[in-house]
Amino acid sequence: MFFYAITGLINAATSTFLGFLVCFKKPKTNINRAFAWFCLSIATWGIAYFVWQISTTREAALFWSRALMVGAIFMPITYFHFITVFLNIHQKKKNLLILGYILSFIFLILNFTSLFVKSVEPELFFPYWPKPGIAYHPFLLTFFLYFFYSWYLLFKTLRQETEIRQKQIKYFLIGSMVGFFGGATNYFLWYNIPIPPFGSILITFFVILTAFSVIKYHLFEIRVILTELLVGAIGVISLIQAFLAETLRIRILGFSVFFLFCVIGYILIKYTYRELKAKEILEEKVKERTKELQGAYDDVKKRKEDLEKFYKLTVGRELKMIELKKEIKELEEKIKSEPR
Repeated sequence: MFFYAITGLINAATSTFLGFLVCFKKPKTNINRAFAWFCLSIATWGIAYFVWQISTTREAALFWSRALMVGAIFMPITYFHFITVFLNIHQKKKNLLILGYILSFIFLILNFTSLFVKSVEPELFFPYWPKPGIAYHPFLLTFFLYFFYSWYLLFKTLRQETEIRQKQIKYFLIGSMVGFFGGATNYFLWYNIPIPPFGSILITFFVILTAFSVIKYHLFEIRVILTELLVGAIGVISLIQAFLAETLRIRILGFSVFFLFCVIGYILIKYTYRELKAKEILEEKVKERTKELQGAYDDVKKRKEDLEKFYKLTVGRELKMIELKKEIKELEEKIKSEPR
C-alpha cells in the first residue's frame, strides 16, 4: 500500500515542479496560466492522495479522500482550458469553459458532503477506500466527456498544424491518454470492481512527456527557464563557497570565479534568448512564405481551370459549327439529287 502512497507524492512533485517553472517565467500568459492551473489540480490530488493512503483512522481517510477529489474535480476543466488555449480556440469554446467551471464549483460544494463521497470502506488490501454518493456519478461523466472532447479537438486540428505543433500535439495525446487511463484505474474500487489502482504512477508519465515536449519544442520558453535556473543555482553555490572559504586567498579566488561565472551565465542566457527568438522569426518567415506560395499556386490553378473552360467552350463551338455545316451540305446534296 505504501507504493500507492508514493505514486501520489511523485505525481504531486513532478506536476508542482513543471507548473512552477512554467508559471514563474510568464505568469500573465494565457497558455502558461492554463497549464499551471492544470498542474496545480494534479498536485492537489497527488498530495491528498498520499496523505489519504497513509491515514490510520476512518475519519482522517474520509477527509483526505474528499480532499483529493478537489484536485480531481478541476482536472478535466483545467486540461480542457489548456488545450483550447494551446489550439487558440478558447474564445470559440467560451460557453463550454464557463459551463465546465460552473459544474466544477458545484461539485466542489457537494464534495464535502455524503452526496459526493459517501463513506470509506475496506477494499482489497486498502483499509479505507472511498465510496460514491449520488452526485459522484454526474461528476464522473463530466470528467470523461471533457477529456475525450479535448482529445477530439487535438485530433481534429492535427493535420492543419505546423510540423512542430503536430509533434507537440502527438506528445500531448500520448501522454494525456496514458496518464488518464492510468489514473482512471482508481475508479474501479469506487464501484466494487476488484482492480487496484496500478496505473496511478502513469500520471507522472504524462507530466514527464509534456515536459519533454515543452523542452524539445520550446513551448512556454522552458528552455530559457531551465537555463536561468541552472545558471542561478550554480551562481548561488559559487557565492556561498566564496563566503565560506577558510583563507583570504581562496575567498578572493572564489569571488573571482563567481563574477566570471556571472558574466558567462549572462552570455549563455542572452544567447539562449537570441537563439529562441531567431527560431521564432524563422518559423514566422516560413509560414508567410508558405502562405505566399500557396496563394500563388491557387492563382495558377484557378487560371488553368479558367483556360481549360475557355478552351472547351471555344473548341466546342467550332465543332458544333463544323457539324452544322456538314449537315447543311448533306441536305443540299440530297435536295439536288432528288428528281424534280
